[in-house]
Amino acid sequence: MERAPRPWMWPLIRLAVGVALAAPVAVVAIGALAGDGGGGGEQPSARALPSRTAPSPSPPHSPAPAACPQSGLSVRPGGAEAAMGLRVLQIVVTNCGAVPRTLHGHPAVRLLDEDRGTIDVAATPGSSGIATVPSFDAAATAVTLRPGERAMTALLWRNTVTDASVRATLGRYVQVAVADGAPSQVIEPDGGIDLGNTGKLGVAPWVAYR
Repeated sequence: MERAPRPWMWPLIRLAVGVALAAPVAVVAIGALAGDGGGGGEQPSARALPSRTAPSPSPPHSPAPAACPQSGLSVRPGGAEAAMGLRVLQIVVTNCGAVPRTLHGHPAVRLLDEDRGTIDVAATPGSSGIATVPSFDAAATAVTLRPGERAMTALLWRNTVTDASVRATLGRYVQVAVADGAPSQVIEPDGGIDLGNTGKLGVAPWVAYR
């Protein structure tokens, strides 16, 4: 039986559950021009017009599905929410492999700039004093994913400028490893991670996402 996402996310995130994929379909009707024969007797028969065949339409382009990483776990950005300077970004991992996978604790996260260089930001487990979000600080539990199942975590930060002389931080990409020492994947959240100059990023533990 499927379980709803943990209730702690609802005050901060409007989850977009499910993604509808559609491809345009073009239907082309091709008409052939046919010659009409003449009458009988001595009358010469009319020359039939050559038929014209329209070129076959190209099939609609469908992007190839992303390859499943060797780890069997695919990471992508999820929904985001912003309110009163507080930001939350959901990160979803899917077991795209053929065997069960188990997640432990928190992902290892780094922010990258537009050139994919590392930004010096403290990305730490829990709410990191950014806001009072108890489930960010909840004890992590093991989450086992069967093929096709998903889990989620979230990032928490404030877009606050506390010192006008310090350049505000904008992370264009997020490097995510499902655990310390695991291979990392890079995702590109819509709008990036606008940290201001707070320099802090909270990371929630993995939870099952049905």
